[in-house]
Amino acid sequence: MLPRRCSYIFLIVYTSLLFSSHAKTPCDICKDIISSFEEGLAKTVKSNFGGGNTNWEEKSLGKWKTSETRLVEIIDHHICRGNNKECHMFFERNEEHIEDWYFNIYKDLDSSESLHHHLCVEQSKACCTDGRYGPTCSECPTSDGKVCGGHGKCQGDGTRSGTGSCTCDSGYTGKVCEECADNYYEQLTGTISTCLACHESCEDSCTGGEPIACDDCKDGYTWSDTHGCQDTDECSSEDDPCQDRTSTYCSNTIGSYLCQACHSNCLSCTGAQSNACTECIPGYVRTTPDIDTSSCDDINECTEKPELCKSLEGAECRNTEGSYDCRCTLDNQKIEGDKCVDIPEPEDNPDVNSSETKDDLEKTQQNIKSKQAKESVDKTKKGKSAKKVNKKSDTVGKDGSQPKIDIDSMMKEAGSVAPGQKRKYRTLDTMVLSSATGLYLVMCLVFNAELLKTSLATLVYAVFVYSYAGQYA
Repeated sequence: MLPRRCSYIFLIVYTSLLFSSHAKTPCDICKDIISSFEEGLAKTVKSNFGGGNTNWEEKSLGKWKTSETRLVEIIDHHICRGNNKECHMFFERNEEHIEDWYFNIYKDLDSSESLHHHLCVEQSKACCTDGRYGPTCSECPTSDGKVCGGHGKCQGDGTRSGTGSCTCDSGYTGKVCEECADNYYEQLTGTISTCLACHESCEDSCTGGEPIACDDCKDGYTWSDTHGCQDTDECSSEDDPCQDRTSTYCSNTIGSYLCQACHSNCLSCTGAQSNACTECIPGYVRTTPDIDTSSCDDINECTEKPELCKSLEGAECRNTEGSYDCRCTLDNQKIEGDKCVDIPEPEDNPDVNSSETKDDLEKTQQNIKSKQAKESVDKTKKGKSAKKVNKKSDTVGKDGSQPKIDIDSMMKEAGSVAPGQKRKYRTLDTMVLSSATGLYLVMCLVFNAELLKTSLATLVYAVFVYSYAGQYA
């Protein structure tokens, strides 16, 4: 395990390398700004000052093509979008160069100096022209007037970095990619040289694209004077490369071979099919002596050897796939020693085994349910009787006269009733609603009939009525 200090150093180095590998070079940033600026030019080419009178605007404000309004719009909406600090810093350092190109070079239709060359190459010196690299923009290696002979890329081409060495395309090699690589041959078309791939059977070199043009053959191929390098059938040789592997057969491929699995019934075979077995696994037998058409079928040991289970009293032989089994003729028996014996009856379990116990449990459950139902009915009857008694005592006094209204009890009961239930004392609700309605009408008459139209009075009354009338919902 690394010491903690070494771990920190490793983490710092790894993080710096990670960020440096993804960090953009000044040339990349400059190219991004150029791309965004050109996008802005394209999207604003048909715009105008927005006043409607184009002739007056161009006469007073100048041409829209090189107007400051257009430049501001491009910078605000297209340059360095998002929180890209590197782009903003580069733009702030070179904003005057962009303005100089826009106002002094862009308006000249005959000028061929692009914004890329003006900003990235000449002013900011972030990039080089194509075909040059490094801090001083050195020339990339060329062949026949082409960078890396036209068959590769110059490392650092167009930037202020890189080594200038050629990274060749596939099939080419050399300092300026002027030679053909191994397994490629040169083909001339007029004065143009092209490197093409040799045939797959060739070892390292060739003079053409056919097997006959190979200088040497790869392993797995054999030379033929007529056809050149041809595939070797390893499976047809006397030394079968798969013969030491159980339940496999040799399958030839171009330039090689595969050891593939036989059918599950075969110990050895000539193919993957069930009828290509040359030897069967134990418990199976070949159906025909013909190697090319033989399959392996299950052996019925019970038919071929009836004596297999005779030594076990009460048992018989039953065939299985690839084998056999001795089983008792009766389902409630098992083999112990050299005979079949009865399986002991399980002990009585009132929860599981006895049918009588199950009936008793069902009857007990029914009795419990009946008792619960009877108790529920009795409670309901008692409740109704109690309600009748309470109702009678509410309407008639002890001396037979009408009872007095107990306002305190009514208020207490009214406050304890849950929403959606009816109150016992409806008289209190009637009194409260009647009083509220009367008070509302008096207020309307005393103050002004227009009070009916005010939202405040209507809202207060509606809430009041809902609070009490809602108890009967």
